[in-house]
Amino acid sequence: MTPRWSLFRRHKTSPDDAGIRCHTAWLSETGGRAINQDAVAHEVVDEGEAWLLADGLGGHGGGEVAAETAVTTIRDAYRQNPQASQENITALFTAAQHALHRQQQNDPALVGMRTTLVLLRQTDRNRLLSCLGEPNLPKQTIAKAEQRLQAGDAFLLCSDGFWEYIEEHEMLADLAQTETPQDWLNALQHRLLSRASGEHDNYSAIAIRVDDTKKTVEHSQSRSP
Repeated sequence: MTPRWSLFRRHKTSPDDAGIRCHTAWLSETGGRAINQDAVAHEVVDEGEAWLLADGLGGHGGGEVAAETAVTTIRDAYRQNPQASQENITALFTAAQHALHRQQQNDPALVGMRTTLVLLRQTDRNRLLSCLGEPNLPKQTIAKAEQRLQAGDAFLLCSDGFWEYIEEHEMLADLAQTETPQDWLNALQHRLLSRASGEHDNYSAIAIRVDDTKKTVEHSQSRSP
């Protein structure tokens, strides 16, 4: 049930390029299940951006609540403090952890709820800070990485219900054949639906493409049907 993120770097430009912009599109679908236990969000604050994707763990009860709580809490905390630092990343996950624990204490039916979450943040004009973790664990497990942002980059955040049907070379092939993040997602979703059947898992993805034109935000709110 672990979401993942991938960087697809097709060419390099100067890291001092002041005109780079991120273009975003996302999808989150129930698939063959009765409930969507994924949640996604994209938030823009001042000059920074954050992208979040959570995958609630099925079989533990309340996975959809855990995913939505984690995403909403981190999104709201980011709005209040968009500071770009490793320490703030930890603080965002801690806020989500506390929110999950409060809900578990207030509702015995949610005691076993679990979620994983991937967070990608633009920390300044040319840097992205990413982390993948499980905010519900007593001792947080957060894997962090930092990349310098360049025009021509593309990022894909997705849940396992999405990536288990699509190989990375196919993601790259569809990226090369499309111009916008929405077209890229549409092509990938077509592959997924041609292979998935029956009660296949929820699937969610956020596509980000970087260029030097004016930023357009196709979706800027969380969604967890």
